[in-house]
Order: sequence, then C-alpha cells, then structure tokens
Amino acid sequence: MSYKANLLFPEGKENSKNSSKNLPQDYILDLNIDFIARKLFPEYPDYFVEIFKQYCTDPETILYRQDILEDVLSVPELESVLHGIISKIYVFEQSVKGKNLSNANSFIDIGVQIETLKVYIDCITQCFKFEKKNAVKSFGMIALMDKVNKIYESGEFVSLRDEVAKLDDLFSHAIKSVTIAINFDEVNRPCEMAVLSIDNKPFRQKTLASKIFKTNDPMQITPIGTYHKIEKNKAATQFDIALFSDLNELCGETLHSFARALDFYYKTNIEFFIETYHQLSYYFGLKKAINYLQSKGVKFCRPTIAKMEDRLFNVDNMIDISFAYEMLKTDYYAKLNELIVPNDVHIDENGRIFILTGPNNSGKTTYTRAVGVCQLMFQAGMFIPGTSANISPVDHIYTHFPKEEMVGINTSRLTQECKQLKNIFKTATRYSLVLSNESFSSTTYKESLYIASGFIKLCRFTGCRAVFTTHMIDLAETIDEMENATEGDSKIISMVSEMEQDKIKNQNKLTYKIKPGKPYKNSFAYDILIKYGIDFDDMLNKK
Repeated sequence: MSYKANLLFPEGKENSKNSSKNLPQDYILDLNIDFIARKLFPEYPDYFVEIFKQYCTDPETILYRQDILEDVLSVPELESVLHGIISKIYVFEQSVKGKNLSNANSFIDIGVQIETLKVYIDCITQCFKFEKKNAVKSFGMIALMDKVNKIYESGEFVSLRDEVAKLDDLFSHAIKSVTIAINFDEVNRPCEMAVLSIDNKPFRQKTLASKIFKTNDPMQITPIGTYHKIEKNKAATQFDIALFSDLNELCGETLHSFARALDFYYKTNIEFFIETYHQLSYYFGLKKAINYLQSKGVKFCRPTIAKMEDRLFNVDNMIDISFAYEMLKTDYYAKLNELIVPNDVHIDENGRIFILTGPNNSGKTTYTRAVGVCQLMFQAGMFIPGTSANISPVDHIYTHFPKEEMVGINTSRLTQECKQLKNIFKTATRYSLVLSNESFSSTTYKESLYIASGFIKLCRFTGCRAVFTTHMIDLAETIDEMENATEGDSKIISMVSEMEQDKIKNQNKLTYKIKPGKPYKNSFAYDILIKYGIDFDDMLNKK
C-alpha cells in the first residue's frame, strides 16, 4: 500500500499552480523575496521561494491552504505532535541518505536500524492517538491524519511492529554475548576467526569478591589483558563486519525479516513523510513568523478571496513585511506598531492604475513593494500584514525597478529600462499586476515624461492593475488626457504621500500616509536638507 500527502493542493488540484518560469522574474529581486523567504523559512528558503513563484490562481487551493494555516495557528499541539514527530523521521532519513539500510553488515548498523524503526513506529502511534483530532477543521489536516490512521491500521504496519518487537527482543535479550575462536599464523598474526556460541547473558569481568570466593559463573571471566569496551556510535570495523556475517548465517530468517521490514518502511513511506515534512515546515514557519511579528505589534489578517475577474486589491492597514524585518535588524526590541505607519490600499473600479508622487523618503517605494509582497503572500495561501483584505488573484507580477548594476559599457540605464518595458507588455494581461518604481528618470525630464505617459497608457489599454511611483508630478496632472486618448476600463488616479505642517519647527513633516490626492508642486528637497542639518547659506557664510 502506498500513501500520498499534499498539504499544498486539494486532491485533483495539483495542476492549479500557474508556473511563470518563462515570464520575467525581476519581482524576486525587486520585492526582496529571497530576504523574506530567509526570514520566514530560514531552514529551506529555496523551497518556499518556489511556492512564491507558482502564482496559484485557483480560489479552492488558496482557501485550502488558508484553512490549514488556521488549524496550525489555533491548535498549538499540532506543532509538537505532527511537525515534531515527523521531523524525527526526516532528520534520520537525511542522516542515512544513500545508504543501503536493508543490508545490515554489522552489530552497530543493525542496532541503529532497530532504533530507527522503533522511532518510526512510535511516531505513527503518537499521531494515531493524538487527542486534539476533533479540533482540526481543515480538509488538508483531516486528510493527513486519515492517512496516518490508515498506516497505523494497515496489515503492513502491524507486521512491521511485530517484526521490530521480535528483533528488539532478540538483540536486547537473546544475544548478549558471542564466544569466538581466533587462529594465528606462524608469526602470530590473527588469520582465522569463527563463532563458537551465542549467549543470552553478557560476559562480565570477575570482581575481587568472585576471585576470592572462587565462584563458577561461566559468564564471569578473568581477562589476560585489558578489558576493552566499544563506544556507542563507533564505525564498524572489518572484524565487526566479518563477525556479523557469521551471525547473519546463524540468525537466519529473523534478520531477513528485518531487511524486508526496512524495505517496507523506505519504499512505502519515506517519500510520504519527506514531502509531508517540507509542507508542514511551510505552515509552521508561517506560524512562527506570524507569532513573532505579532509580538512586535504587526497585525495579520486572513484575506477573503475575490474573483479574478473583479481585479481587486483591497487591504486595510497594510505594511511591508520586509521593511518590518529590516527595522528589527536595527532594533530587536522595537515596537513596530509605534514605528511603522500602515496604509489602506484600494485598487478597484474607482482606480486600478495609481500614479504615486510625493516627497523623497516618504514611503513610496515601501508602499509599492508591500502591494506586490502582499499579493504574493495571498496567492501562496498565507495570512498577510494588515487588518482586513479582499484580493483577486493575478496571473503574474511584473516589476520595473531601475537596476544600476545591470548597466554595461555598451548600454545605458534607459536602454535596459526600455527592454524591460517591452518584455512586460509582451505577456501582461488584464489580470496582471505591474509595479514601477522611479522608472525612466535617466534621460531628460521631457523624454522621461513622454515614456512614462506611454507606460501608463499601455497599462490602461491592457487592463492591468498598476502602481507607478514617480517624481514627475506633470504625469499625474495629465490623467484626463491619458484616459481620453486610450481605450480601457482601468481608471487612472493620482496618489500622494502626504505631508503635514509642523507649526513648532515651521517646516513640513512626512506622515508616510499615502492617499488619493493631487500631487505636490515640489519634492520638498529643502525640508529634507534642513532635516539632515544642511543649510547652504549658512555653510557658505562660514567659508
């Protein structure tokens, strides 16, 4: 009997993932996905980056994962019983990977293997007897426990349990010592060895009392030389292997039964438990991250799933999770709810293309990145940083973030950006999300404005959702012209990172709140200079 486990896809939905390996992958770098994966899943970040890349668009699959995560968060015992126990099996499998365990060739090997099977049997038994089964509600967890129950109740498992019990008894009680004979050659080197007898009692070195009173216990001996002891976990020697070969002949069918038991264990169950272990690690990694960030003041919510056709991204009090982790690198004890300003994001029929302007260092890039990260987390079946959310799946996220390091001797930054733009709109659809951060700023203002306007028009014509972060305030002032000149149902709106007046210091202050509004007429560079103590007039007067 074979068993399969899948905590990522409901039965029959394994193909619902939407692989995007042939589409632009810039979002992995631009959205800081590798960094987030290392923080959420430090042991297996690559495994979880692949989940981010799958772009699951099937509502049933997203819901399936959310339900499992709900169980993991609400039933704490699942971590110690399921994840903790299956981890033991996984750790052992990694330690013996590539070894032929069904062909034991030493006392040490067979002892390790018996202990391994005992751990496996104990794990299945504990899972079977898990007292909180009725608290689990998700189809995925219920299916996993049903499969463990089937293993426990199967004839193969019962046979395995019986065989291991016999072997354990044999090696714990029946075989305690072996008498061997050794022949020497003409120069007194050991040249031949044979097993004379197997006893159920261990040999003991004679005590002083037994020597004085001359007891005749045959299991007590007086060694001529040093009484050697073999340390546990010591590697098998050639002598050990040869000795075990003879014992194998003497023990016969019992050891062959053991080999068959190992074959059953590995061929039938190891794949099941390894895949289950990785998938459980996914959910318990999320649980650990959520609990940790919540302790620092970050709020998480379970998004509701909107239809793909609705093209919605509505999140209240959204934050950027990578920014949160960066803040904690600086100050581990930081209370993030006091330091990070959350934002409401409503991408819907009232506006699906955002032209985002505002002062330097006012949170525009963080906001743009957070939209992409939350979208990915949602489609991976995760809860997201926010207080409520209603999101439609996207078929892909395209990012257009300038990368200075990509510029070569024979290329310019603008050339690279234009190539990137072309790659996006070759494959983007009305169900895509496009995120742009300070694009096309490497040429003259007039040319940048022309290219950016064309970019926005392409977004509207395609029907995709987009956030276009820019310092070109004139772009936001020509929204009506762009809409009138381009067919499409994606409404363009102006968003701005707001400032407020600090009356005491008589200067503008960043709020990091991003809302619909008209663009400011300047980037408040003067206020930034003052904030960092730079006053050109004062500095010149000191010369």
